[in-house]
Amino acid sequence: MKTLPSIASTLVMGVSFVIILAMLCVAVGPARAQTYDTAYTIADGAQMDTIAFDGFAFITGNLDAQSFFPPGKVADYFGFQYLRDQGPNGIGHNTSFLTNCATNVLNILNSAQFAQLMTLANNQVTNYNLYAYKRFPLMQAFSRLAARNIPAGTTGLSLAALKTAFSDLYTVDGRLSFDRAVVYASIINSLTASQQASLNSMAAGGYDSWTVTDAMNSYVQQITKGVSNDVAALLMSYAGDIFSWYTGSPDADVYWCPERQGDYFGSFYMKDAPAVGNPDYQIDTTETGNIGQEFLNELAANHLDTPIMNLVDEQRDALYAGAVNILQVRTAIDTLLRSLIGPNPPSDPQDSVLPQVLQLSAVYGALDGQISYDYATVFATVAQSLTTSQYNYLAALRQTLLTGVYNGVPYDFTVCTTPYLYADVITDTSVLSTYISNTDYLFGYDSAAIHLSPLAATMQSGDHQQFSAFLSGTANTGVIWEVNGVTGGNATVGNISTTGVFNAPQVAPNPPKVTITAVSMADPAKSASATVTLCAVPAPRVLRR
Repeated sequence: MKTLPSIASTLVMGVSFVIILAMLCVAVGPARAQTYDTAYTIADGAQMDTIAFDGFAFITGNLDAQSFFPPGKVADYFGFQYLRDQGPNGIGHNTSFLTNCATNVLNILNSAQFAQLMTLANNQVTNYNLYAYKRFPLMQAFSRLAARNIPAGTTGLSLAALKTAFSDLYTVDGRLSFDRAVVYASIINSLTASQQASLNSMAAGGYDSWTVTDAMNSYVQQITKGVSNDVAALLMSYAGDIFSWYTGSPDADVYWCPERQGDYFGSFYMKDAPAVGNPDYQIDTTETGNIGQEFLNELAANHLDTPIMNLVDEQRDALYAGAVNILQVRTAIDTLLRSLIGPNPPSDPQDSVLPQVLQLSAVYGALDGQISYDYATVFATVAQSLTTSQYNYLAALRQTLLTGVYNGVPYDFTVCTTPYLYADVITDTSVLSTYISNTDYLFGYDSAAIHLSPLAATMQSGDHQQFSAFLSGTANTGVIWEVNGVTGGNATVGNISTTGVFNAPQVAPNPPKVTITAVSMADPAKSASATVTLCAVPAPRVLRR
């Protein structure tokens, strides 16, 4: 297994050259049907469409709309985004695409293989939801900036604070991705010849061959009976991922749709809200480009389109052209994850793969933090500079897009009135108070304060969890990590590294809870703590067909 530096240095030059060459081909080649690949994703045209659409959604929307987020954008290293975007006539953006794919796969897997997915879902649901919750303070800060509701004595967002928060967010994604890869690899490596033939047939026949019978639906309902909505959503995502990872390629894994980065501004709500709960609803794939351009046209009269168009150049280094960039990091993470299904998989992925995935994910987060900082700053400036006439025009355009009739039923999603956990409405909004009650730290405010994340975690013996501490109001941002008051921890309560990675003990202490504390090096009187609950590995759920 290569070390982190060797993976990064090996990949960056070759990847950058290939993609830049491909971009040139996209730019000057003959007219042809659109090919959705990484070259398309990072091309200026696709990025301009996406950025403009993001700006439109943010300026005309609200925090509730910003919170709507497709589950498929989490831990997206398994090729399903690529599979979806390759569907003919935009079928991949039909709400039945994942449903039909996953239903077929779940009917192909045996009970032992499905039991692995059920265990994975139960283990991941807390961190899966945590990822969505941890987006809220970021989105809240962006909204505050646009509303000129920033802490006294500050002038805008703190780039350093945002990068730290984004790195923390992405380490959650890295952990989710690694754990999925371990289970997916176990299942893929256990497929029988008959199962392989069935998956290969699905790949050869495409969406039209993914017939779903009443018996198949009944079986999926049986094996998922009694599970929560979020566990059910995870199971469907897992099934789709296994299919795309088994039948796909590294290029498919690395691919991401253009809106994957900087996705905190409400554009997913604009496109997807009318589709929720509506089988066979076809999402318009031309909407992003058409509305993005109409938005820019409206801004052109007083030159407000210029700063938004300039974002294409400003994000280029973070996206793919810089010494360290998102394309490079995604490629490195995929290389690590795919090693689990390679001819010589690592014998100790927890020690050889996971730390690298977490470290790379933190880098990915910092890059997305830079891009999102730029977006939010420009969008807020534009929002504050609009004339009344311009805003009214854009608000009317939003209403036109988000009202209509589907299957004889009228709908109006113009104003989002509830926050979302992914695509599910959050009915008990008190759960958000921890995340949005005070976002001053994202503006660099709150002298000598420590902000620790996550504040609570549930782990199994021998597991790993990344903790992050952000210090504001001091030039010395270093912390000392403790477990139950012991610097660095020990074998009894668990160990924590100088970078905040907690390794749970092999045997849970009694009582099975420990306290993680970050102590400021600048001011030892300042600290913040989190609680970790340790639990045994749950017994697998075995179902018989």
